[in-house]
Amino acid sequence: MQEIKLSKDIEITHIKTHSPEWYKYRNSGIGSSETSSILGLTDYPFSSVIDVFARKVGTFVHQQPPNENTHHGTFTEPWIYTNWEYYDGIEGNYVQNYLDKKKIRTADHYGVKDKYYRNNKYPWLFSSSDGLIHPGQTDIFTGEVRDNHGVLEIKRTSTQYLRTFESEIPSYYIPQVHHEMLVFDTDYSEIALLIDGRKLDVIPVEMTDSIKNMILDSSHDFWYKSVLPAREKKEEFDHLIEQGKEREAELIMADIHQLEPPADNSEAYKHHLSHSALQKINAEPIIGGVEEFDISTKHKRCTKLINKLNGQKRLHENTLRKFMIDNGANKIDFGDDGYARAYYREGAEKTTFDNRAKVTIDSEEVDEEFKKLEGYVA
Repeated sequence: MQEIKLSKDIEITHIKTHSPEWYKYRNSGIGSSETSSILGLTDYPFSSVIDVFARKVGTFVHQQPPNENTHHGTFTEPWIYTNWEYYDGIEGNYVQNYLDKKKIRTADHYGVKDKYYRNNKYPWLFSSSDGLIHPGQTDIFTGEVRDNHGVLEIKRTSTQYLRTFESEIPSYYIPQVHHEMLVFDTDYSEIALLIDGRKLDVIPVEMTDSIKNMILDSSHDFWYKSVLPAREKKEEFDHLIEQGKEREAELIMADIHQLEPPADNSEAYKHHLSHSALQKINAEPIIGGVEEFDISTKHKRCTKLINKLNGQKRLHENTLRKFMIDNGANKIDFGDDGYARAYYREGAEKTTFDNRAKVTIDSEEVDEEFKKLEGYVA
């Protein structure tokens, strides 16, 4: 194990989490947990790109108060880290390693608390850290010794939630650790994942140039082309309000709206719009043009296609369910290729269908099929 030596480009700021200084610092750039929002990859309420924009600019301030999830996350994080130290790549083996006091690797976990890091190469980005993996240790996945430090990200989740993602890894995890790798000037990270409070998995993530460049381009444009110009407008708006010039202030606010990030397909963006005060005002209608009518048409087509696909999906489910019932079974076993089953959840009055067939759906093939519909729905 070697000492972690960060680049001279990296600045460290000591701030107590959830302090007034902490909130102020978070408005001075883009944090790693916000990168997925900018890319439209998170569906949590108040986490869309337009929510991040509004917080940074000051047009809407929603500070998520501590809740049960964050409370338990704070206190279980050290325990997850401890188990990570004993994880050797073999499922469940960390338990015996822990009992035998056989540590496999170490990271600086406690030394990074209440610290925020900023790399001068990318001054608009900052990051905290759950841990920095010491260099000079053997990589449990490749067997090679790693010369550079790595980033450790600690998460808690559930099997049910993981199943909602095609790769069974939440889509926003990968951009988050890429952001952290950029800030910490490294090309390797690991995600230590506690599943259902009882199973530990560790996912290695190498730096990918395409994701790195996407983050740099999107976050740079978001910060310098949207947030900073909108902040200047917001200062002008506030000054006009103080002077009682509300009509002129409304015009400036319209300019700020023009700088807002465009709509994406996330549930979080939809949540922001559906809770917007502007949508609750009984205002006069605006005349739509050709572009708006075309989008409305495509929205209707999407609804039709979704209904058609849902019907086809339902047909496949019903066919498999009937096959099980006809054969007096509640599970179809495909051997090494998985299974499909119908089972009762605790306290439920009806069965839940669970398709665990191990089949890889080619994303490129899906994209090609979608391209045939682009002019029709997109």
